[in-house]
Amino acid sequence: MNIKEFYKISGISAHTLRYYEKIGIFQEINRNGSGHRNFSENNILWAEFINGLKETGMPLEQIKRYAVLRKQGEHTADARMKLLINHAAALKKKISDEKQHLNKINEKIKYYEKNVGCKPEEIVETIIQMAAYAGFPAALNAMFVAKEVFQERNIIEA
Repeated sequence: MNIKEFYKISGISAHTLRYYEKIGIFQEINRNGSGHRNFSENNILWAEFINGLKETGMPLEQIKRYAVLRKQGEHTADARMKLLINHAAALKKKISDEKQHLNKINEKIKYYEKNVGCKPEEIVETIIQMAAYAGFPAALNAMFVAKEVFQERNIIEA
């Protein structure tokens, strides 16, 4: 497959691919008789692996190191495994940190949900006052809805 088809499948642009080839991340790309790159299924699998490493935050220098070790053969499997173990540990730490950040954001969202807009007492007072205009059944329905919303938002206990 040519470089355009490879891009459609892998998402790696021709410019990026040439750069990867230059720095040694892509090392085994066959060429046809006229010198054009001819990509194989193995190239696709390698591209998917590289994309996964990039998406998890592995720096290009480490990806390059992995590629160099891979090119050297099976006797480097232990070194490649260690590189991936180290990256996995860093990734776990990052995920843990991101979860903590997300929890803080969710706490702030809950704060805003409870404290922005009308207070529950103001909503109840409005419903009581509207009973004279909308009728008791409508006011009662409004109270049930308000209670349900307050429970969903943990403003009152169920």
